[in-house]
Amino acid sequence: MAASSGRVFRSRVQGLGLTHVRCQVRTWHLNAKVERVFRDLKRWAKRYWLPLTAAAIQRRLDGYRDWHNRHRPPA
Repeated sequence: MAASSGRVFRSRVQGLGLTHVRCQVRTWHLNAKVERVFRDLKRWAKRYWLPLTAAAIQRRLDGYRDWHNRHRPPA
């Protein structure tokens, strides 16, 4: 079952035009950065009502990206 879920994940990622990037084994600092991005994204998303359209979701993700790249306090 795990192998089939991996194939499903890869096909969905490719279908969205995304690139799945794996970090090197035992790079704890990189994993910590990724976890912080996810934590910040979850906190940011909780402040807003659930958007109803793909365009609304994209606008909110664009806003998060801008905040993350320009205004987020450094780690």
